[in-house]
Amino acid sequence: MYFAKRLIEALLSPLGWIVWLFLVGLLLAALRKPTSARRFLMAGAGLFLFGYFSPAAELAIWGLEQDYSPLQHPEKLGNVDTVVVLAGYGERHASIPITSNLSDETIARIVEGVRIYRALPGGKILFSGGTPTGLVPPAAELMAEFAQAQGVERDDILTEIRSRDTHENLVEVRKILGVRRFVLVTSAYHLRRTLAVAQKLDMNPIPAPAYIQTLQNFPATLSGFQLWSKVARSFLSPSVFRLFFLQQAFHEYAGYWWYRWSGRI
Repeated sequence: MYFAKRLIEALLSPLGWIVWLFLVGLLLAALRKPTSARRFLMAGAGLFLFGYFSPAAELAIWGLEQDYSPLQHPEKLGNVDTVVVLAGYGERHASIPITSNLSDETIARIVEGVRIYRALPGGKILFSGGTPTGLVPPAAELMAEFAQAQGVERDDILTEIRSRDTHENLVEVRKILGVRRFVLVTSAYHLRRTLAVAQKLDMNPIPAPAYIQTLQNFPATLSGFQLWSKVARSFLSPSVFRLFFLQQAFHEYAGYWWYRWSGRI
């Protein structure tokens, strides 16, 4: 099921469409249908160049990130003693250190979680995430190893290793924490869907965005003129990373609407 969902998502994603257009164009060229082949190849090239040059990708991520401000002063939260960090991706390789076994996004979540944990006297940090593929150790265990390597006491670390996706993350966390307040750390663009699930489950999280990608360049304090001025200038700074942003944004918007359609939020 996990691989089927990933395959469908890949085929329908922006990069998936680019690949499909090029493949169909090449097939038509092989079948000696040059006019149709040219149309598909030009459409694929046009979509690629749009993603490469335009700031559409950053704006799509920005639309998800702007809703929740960073948690700058966790020491002022009062009666909160648990930080929940949702898992990203990681694999265990015995020949390299734990710091290289986790994705950049996962490390950003852990580091933000540890920063907040250190500001909560007597606090605990809970890592949530299992093994969707069954091929690697539970992500939460790898994250716990990383946290320990950064000086977090093992007695202060909790792990939840049953969940396989965002909805299951929150379901399993609720079994542990109930409805009491806690800090919820995940990637900034992921918070909208995550908090919607938490609300559906009558949970009481305090959002703490990590892995912030666009607010540095598009802060909430920008005026409309400043925003669109930055957008116009960004056409002069093409980047292959925009294609990655497009994939991220597609995954999150699609996931949000899938959760709404399936009644999870």
